[in-house]
Amino acid sequence: MISLPANVLTRSNLAAAKVGGIVANNTYPADFIYQNMMIESNIIHAAHQNDVNKLLFLGSSCIYPKLAKQPMAESELLQGTLEPTNEPYAIAKIAGIKLCES
Repeated sequence: MISLPANVLTRSNLAAAKVGGIVANNTYPADFIYQNMMIESNIIHAAHQNDVNKLLFLGSSCIYPKLAKQPMAESELLQGTLEPTNEPYAIAKIAGIKLCES
């Protein structure tokens, strides 16, 4: 457990991620899923344990289905197949969103 002194952190912005483009996503898919999920889960869990009252989690257009209606609406999330070249990164981002919603 990560513990912080009382009243030190009341807001956290998460803008960290492992990125690398199409070739890297296709070559190292497990690394992209694992490393991004670890970044997200560690920050989100620490924020929860320390009663952080605001957490800004950045999404990405890659979390929407490849054939999402344009312009994309939030209701399109998880309504179709992801773009294969972004899928490892997208899966981790979706997991982070679901952690924040929980």
